[in-house]
Amino acid sequence: MIKKYFLVVLCSFFSFALVAKQLNCATNEFPPFGFEKKVQGKNIPIGVEVEVFGLICKELNLTCKLEILPWKRMINQIKRGQIDCMFAAFKTKKREDFMSYTSVPFHVSNLTFFIENSNKSFKFTNLNSLKGKNICLVRGFTTTPDFDKSFKRGDFEIISLNEFDQCFKMVSKGKVDATLVNQEVGFTIMKKLNIKNVRPYKNPLFSKPAYLTFTKKRDFGSLPSQFGEKIFQILKSGQYKKIYEKYINK
Repeated sequence: MIKKYFLVVLCSFFSFALVAKQLNCATNEFPPFGFEKKVQGKNIPIGVEVEVFGLICKELNLTCKLEILPWKRMINQIKRGQIDCMFAAFKTKKREDFMSYTSVPFHVSNLTFFIENSNKSFKFTNLNSLKGKNICLVRGFTTTPDFDKSFKRGDFEIISLNEFDQCFKMVSKGKVDATLVNQEVGFTIMKKLNIKNVRPYKNPLFSKPAYLTFTKKRDFGSLPSQFGEKIFQILKSGQYKKIYEKYINK
């Protein structure tokens, strides 16, 4: 019986050691934080948080594989344990059932409505202001419980697409009233797509931290806290700001 117990413990140790040395992770198309660039005919992930993630993996002596996935698929994969970690996600009670969060966020997201320049009818002071509007969102993208309740009551319509690029094209062509996204991401997408007839609305929906998360299907021990400490150090040292400015000024 004792021998069998030690065998289980030993197997668990080697299993964790293997996981702790190699991580299979994902992020989504969310420029400037994460996106794909073609290099020598191959699409590779780049961006502010992709670079920060790579630095942390190197400092912790980890082999990290990272891929760009659609948001909804990424959430489903971490829920099922098909990937070890992902970034960057808002903290919700539902997600805390299947994800562990780092103690320090990757960024604080100013969730902003973007509208077509000539749109004079769009106003946002509270959720009642959105009655009768149609808003483009990426599938699986989380906002707030109150926003979700208002949508379920039928106060406004949501058009769900796979990428924010598609939403911005819809706004630009006047096919939807607004899209809702991190403000920096919105500006980056507009620059990439050369969209000049869209602007951010002055009042954001909210400002909220977004985190790197780990699946709860495996025990990563102290690894999430180690990542949190490293993110804090990179923020405190000013290294994050330098990386961020590099991508913003491209």
